[in-house]
Amino acid sequence: MKRETTFIDLFAGCGGLSLGLMAAGWKGLFGVECHPEAFKTLSHNLLDASTSHERNGYQWPAWLEKQAWFVSELIDKHKTQLDGLRGHVDAIVGGPPCQGFSMAGKRQQDDVRNQLYREYLRLVGIIRPRIVLLENVKGITTGFSAGSKRKKPTSDQILDGLAKLGYVGFPRCLSSANFGVAQRRQRFVLVGVREDCLRGDPYALLEEVRVDFLKGLGLKPNDQVGARAALSDLEIEGATLEDSPDTRGFQQVKYKKPKTAYQKVLNAGTSTPDSLRLPRHGKEVSARNRRMLRTLRRGVSLSPVERAKFGLNKAHLVILDPDKPAPTITTLPDDLIHYSEPRILTVRECARLQSFPDWFSFRGPYTTGGTQRRHSCPRYTQVGNAVPPRMAECLGHMLDAYLSTPQPNELPSATRRETTVETPPPAVVPA
Repeated sequence: MKRETTFIDLFAGCGGLSLGLMAAGWKGLFGVECHPEAFKTLSHNLLDASTSHERNGYQWPAWLEKQAWFVSELIDKHKTQLDGLRGHVDAIVGGPPCQGFSMAGKRQQDDVRNQLYREYLRLVGIIRPRIVLLENVKGITTGFSAGSKRKKPTSDQILDGLAKLGYVGFPRCLSSANFGVAQRRQRFVLVGVREDCLRGDPYALLEEVRVDFLKGLGLKPNDQVGARAALSDLEIEGATLEDSPDTRGFQQVKYKKPKTAYQKVLNAGTSTPDSLRLPRHGKEVSARNRRMLRTLRRGVSLSPVERAKFGLNKAHLVILDPDKPAPTITTLPDDLIHYSEPRILTVRECARLQSFPDWFSFRGPYTTGGTQRRHSCPRYTQVGNAVPPRMAECLGHMLDAYLSTPQPNELPSATRRETTVETPPPAVVPA
C-alpha cells in the first residue's frame, strides 16, 4: 500500500494551499498562520471536526496548541517536538508574505515581511522534508535598486539558502488560468528537492499531470474559464435580494443554483454560500461605475488618462471582461469592477475567481480600513492572499507523482542507468 504523503503549511493564510493539497490526497499535519482572523477561517474549515468538509482536515498533533502562531514563536516553544518530526514529513509548503515584493502595490525594500522567508528556511533546516514548495508573487524575482547598485533578488537568496541546506531548487513562473482557475494570477512557484531524493526536474511531469487534471474538470489543455462562467449565478439582475445574515444594513443575493460547469463543481450542492454581502455604494459611486461600464475597455487596467477622467486616485482598477479570466485578485476590494453591474465584487465572488469551493466559509470582518489595514487580515485580504486551491491541487498531484517515481538506484538492474542532475541557474523560467 502506498503510504500517505504529509505536509506542513507555513504562512498558511486562510488555507488555499492546504485545501488544494488535501484535495490531491496529501495529509496536512498542521498549518502555521499568525493572523487571528485568517486562522479562524483556516481552523473552521480544516481543523474543527464539526465543520471540516468530508476528507479535508489537518491531523493536528496533540502537542501543538490550536492557535495562531508566528513561525519563530513555534520554533522557540516547540523545538524538541519539531526535531522529532525529522524524517517523518514529506513536504514543507507555504507562501511567506509578499506585500513588500508585489508589483500591484508599493514595493518596499525595508518591509520586514520581506525577510520572513528566513523563518521558512529555518524550519526546513530543522525538519528536513523531502521536498519544499514555496509560492510568491513574481516581484520576488526582481531585485530592489539601492542607489546605483541593484540588490540580489529575494528569489535568488532563497535558492542560495536552500542550496546551503542541501536542496536543489526548481523555480517556475506559473499562471493560475492554466489550471482551470477563472483568474490569470501570475505566481513564482519554487520546488526544492533534497539532494538524496532527486529524480530530475519535478516540472518535467507538470504538463502530463495538468492535462489529466483539466480533463477531470471537463476542460481541454488550452481552455480558460471566464469571469462570467464563474460568477453569473451571483448576479443581482433577476435575483431576489435578502438581508445579509452577518452585517446589519447590508443585502445579499438569495442563492438559487449554479448555472455553469465551473459553478457546479465549486458549489457541490452547497445551498447557501457565505460571504455574499453586497457592497453598499453611494449614488455618486454607482453612477460613476455605470459610466465606466458604458465607455471603458474590459479586462485591462485603466490608464492614467482614464483614471483622471473619472476622478480616480487609485493606481490600479480593472473592469472585468466577462469572457476572459479575471486579473489577479488582490487584497483591496475596490481593485475590480463587475463586468455587468456597477459595483465591486463580493467576498464570495472573489473566492469563486480564486477557485474556492462554496462550502469553504470565511471568518472575521469583511474589510478593515485606515491604519489597521497593514496589520489586519479581513475576509477580502484572506482571499486575495490565498493560493488558488485548484492550482495547488494540480501541483499536489505533480509532487505526488514525482515522489512516486523510482530513483536511479531503485530501478531494476536491467533498466538502471546513470543519471546526472544539474542544478538549474537561479532564475525563473516560463512554464
